[in-house]
Amino acid sequence: MEFRLRTADGMLSTRPGKKTACPPGHIDELIDVMRDSRRWNLGRDLIHIVDREADSVGHYRKWHAGRHKFVVRANANRCVRWKGKEVKLPEITAALRLEFRDVLDKSGCPLVVKTQHGTGRVQVVETDVVLERPAKTQVGDKQVSVPGPPLRLRLVLTRIVDALGVVRAEWLLFTNVGKEFDARTVAQWYYYRWKIETYHKLLKTSGMNAEEWQQESAEAFAKRLVVASMACLTVWQLRQDDSADATKLKAVLVRLSGRQMKHRVADTAPALLAGLEKLLAIVDLLETHNLADILALARRVLPTLFRTG
Repeated sequence: MEFRLRTADGMLSTRPGKKTACPPGHIDELIDVMRDSRRWNLGRDLIHIVDREADSVGHYRKWHAGRHKFVVRANANRCVRWKGKEVKLPEITAALRLEFRDVLDKSGCPLVVKTQHGTGRVQVVETDVVLERPAKTQVGDKQVSVPGPPLRLRLVLTRIVDALGVVRAEWLLFTNVGKEFDARTVAQWYYYRWKIETYHKLLKTSGMNAEEWQQESAEAFAKRLVVASMACLTVWQLRQDDSADATKLKAVLVRLSGRQMKHRVADTAPALLAGLEKLLAIVDLLETHNLADILALARRVLPTLFRTG
């Protein structure tokens, strides 16, 4: 919905209107995005899903005071008040270990997902906790404590368990979303967030190689990043399209890419991106050249590669 790039000269953004502010830390940017999201007119309430880098009491209080809904992955060493005493989150997980229940899919079967740590069933349990410790903030060279009101949140404990009962992944999720959304829904929301990693993978090592770009100005880098992002999101959307035409196009792109697929794997995002790049080059060429002329030229100059008959 918005593209932002922090630079030495300030924030570059695709947001229309006045120049976007550049807060002291990138987690501080979230409150600005949350406020601006209200002008997007999406027709539904937004739930902001954030990774554990944003596990911050001070930010939770600001977001909640601003009536912004969030789901944030908590750090395991986080202390909370639970059932009248202060404990760390692993102690709650251990106390509730026998209460985890499988998340069911639409057919009533246990929901099975694949993560970077392995494949398994999604299990959840939830409880209420209170964050009451002071927030920490940096003032100059010193870190100071900032007291605030107690904040009651739902703690949704989520884990991925394989066929042998081994826990392959575990997420400790704080949320201020109401109970009209059950713990299974909150867990699925966070799981969906991980799909954005396919975009990061395309943008970096398995596609656009953004970390090797050599633009000499922040503005040039930002422009290229926006165009590259559009290509990545186009591929991302195409992968979700199961129509007959989309299936045919994906097969064409894989062939153009020159990539070999694993057994029973029809396509991958990196292969589709590579194929899309070649397809766009072909389209650009055919807009200025005649295909018959190109083939005739190739057969004259490279007869061993382009034989007739």
